[in-house]
Amino acid sequence: MLGAGLSSNALAQVVVLPSFEPEYIVSVEKQNGRYLLLYNTVQRNLHSSFRDEKAEKAVLHTRRAEISPELATALARLWNRAIQQVRYPEPLVSMRSDGVSFVFMAFQAGVGERAGETWSPAAGSTMALLTGIVTDLKEVALAPQNKELQQRLLHYADLLDKQLQVP
Repeated sequence: MLGAGLSSNALAQVVVLPSFEPEYIVSVEKQNGRYLLLYNTVQRNLHSSFRDEKAEKAVLHTRRAEISPELATALARLWNRAIQQVRYPEPLVSMRSDGVSFVFMAFQAGVGERAGETWSPAAGSTMALLTGIVTDLKEVALAPQNKELQQRLLHYADLLDKQLQVP
């Protein structure tokens, strides 16, 4: 449901799955020569809606914002670099319960779609910085006229991309 209307080969995409808040997807896509930021969400957490027989049917809300080619390219590069470094985690001793899962996906010509996941990253870690960019992208979708935020995101994406580069 959350992926309705989104491209299967987005430049960069992330599915955000909080434990107790509505899930959402942020997707960076190129459509008809324009770069778009798409934000899909529902009014209440889908997981809890499925368990509650009396719950209203989930309604999808979509917001879109045009973004610069530079920001779209920087985000695609950052997503691909982060996904490139995905490794299998150490076996978990305890089960995860509360928190937020972030599933990052990117399409790259000649490679196809790749994905990686992080769960409630530690504050100050590179993955926490990446998830912070996701939060800001959501704000861009909600306030597309905020060009200053888009410029700041471009700067942060470039900085984090450099930080993720393997020496």
